[in-house]
Amino acid sequence: MLQPVPRHGDLTGMPAARSEIGEAARICLRRQPRSALANIWCDYQAGVLVLRGHVPSYFLKQLAQETVRRVDGVEHIENEIEVDSPARPLSRDPQMSKPTFIRGNES
Repeated sequence: MLQPVPRHGDLTGMPAARSEIGEAARICLRRQPRSALANIWCDYQAGVLVLRGHVPSYFLKQLAQETVRRVDGVEHIENEIEVDSPARPLSRDPQMSKPTFIRGNES
């Protein structure tokens, strides 16, 4: 059986269709106004597109998946994107960790 020849400039050695579908998915993500989606890694093989990377919310994870769903050739999506928890500010001020009560009309 003959193996596909990599396209000129294709450093990964992937067959053209695999490379083109993965690249089409990356382009769709980069076109989204949400900059966090531009850093999502896409790998395509045999109808399956795998998404990997980190985003700050579950909304963006789902948005990435729905964005690439329209790419021709994608039959199934494995969304392995990880959602980073929001960073908690560190404070050395002990007053910041205590609850704040607002004094009101005391009877």
